[in-house]
Formats: sequence, C-alpha cells, structure tokens
Amino acid sequence: MAAASQQYGGFTVPEVDKILAPYAEKSYEVYYEEAKELFFESVKCFPEDFQEKAHEVLKEGFVDVNEKPGKRSGAYSSSQPGLHPFILLNYDNTLSDVFTVAHEAGHSFFICRRSSTRIITRLYNLCR
Repeated sequence: MAAASQQYGGFTVPEVDKILAPYAEKSYEVYYEEAKELFFESVKCFPEDFQEKAHEVLKEGFVDVNEKPGKRSGAYSSSQPGLHPFILLNYDNTLSDVFTVAHEAGHSFFICRRSSTRIITRLYNLCR
C-alpha cells in the first residue's frame, strides 16, 4: 500500500476512490472547452515541452469535436507522416468524454513526439 500511496500523492487507493466517486456519480454537462482546460490543468506537473505539445494537439482546426449525421462513431487520433495529427470525437458533454479527450490527446501527443525522432528510434517512451 505504501507504493500506491506514493503513486497517488500520499493518498491510498481507497482514499482516491472516495475522492473521485462523487464526480463519477454526478450527472452534469462538461463542455468541450472545459474538458480541454481540465486536460491542460492535469498536465501542469509535466515538463514544459510536454505541456506545449498538449496544447498543440488540441489546437483549433485539428479536432472534429461534435457528433454529425453520417460521422463515424467513437473517437480516433490519426496522422500521416509530416502532417499534424487529427482527432475525431463524438463529444456529447459527458464526464466520460472528458477522459476521451485526454486519451486521444495522448495518442496525438505521441504521434507528434514520434514524428520528431528518426524512424529507427521511434518508441512510445516518455522518459527519453
């Protein structure tokens, strides 16, 4: 339990569950702009270059946010070599969608990070 306590900022896993449970149980809307701000807030403890890339991947014009007729369901992050990654969401203002934004932004972050390295060294590794 000591390792888990250190991992969660001094809280034990059951304490973390108690802290987060009220958020999971409530039903309220979280608009996309707020979801982005929550994500940016969550990465403030990371190095500055990570934070800059986090903002870059959610830049306007590179995220298709809302559901539309004929749009594929789910959420995706994709890219082509040499191009900025693009995120496709079907955001409907739920707490689950906030986590999806962070998840897909993480994929795009790694795509950006990977594209700045030689192909032979491309690894999903934050610690390099």
